[in-house]
Amino acid sequence: MSFSRISIVEYNSAEDVEICMDRYREVAPIIFGAAEYLCVTMIGPETAHFLAVYPNQQLAEQGLEARVKHTDELKDHIREIIYYEGDVSWQWKPN
Repeated sequence: MSFSRISIVEYNSAEDVEICMDRYREVAPIIFGAAEYLCVTMIGPETAHFLAVYPNQQLAEQGLEARVKHTDELKDHIREIIYYEGDVSWQWKPN
């Protein structure tokens, strides 16, 4: 069963958003390579909603370890991070 992590990240400024998103675009395919799906939605000028879907919880835990290391490197740009996780109960993937 797929497992999902939703992270909400508040940045210190719009400039910090750009710095962090540039870095995320660069490293996400590498450090979150086990993910089935990654998506970032800006829900405010300084707030991002990240969605990562993994094939299982074990791979999601590995992704969490990578995320912690990644965000530690950017901690001066980030005001707050909260995340939620759980089993995916339904998803639709068009052909």
